[in-house]
Amino acid sequence: MKMKIRNMYLNKEQKKATQNSRKRLELSKKYSNPIVTKIVPASEFWHAEEYHQQYLEKNRGRFTPSCNFI
Repeated sequence: MKMKIRNMYLNKEQKKATQNSRKRLELSKKYSNPIVTKIVPASEFWHAEEYHQQYLEKNRGRFTPSCNFI
């Protein structure tokens, strides 16, 4: 399974901040592979059901460290 990683923005300021952050990370050469995260406008959003809210906090220790926000 191939994951599609996206960073979504709501306005021009968020888009610019995201682009600047990505550029700084690329210039840092922290990662040897290219950054493939797409920067895209946010689409329609639906709130998840209550049992999904704060899911990681409610289920600490059940997930690997990679299942967190960076």
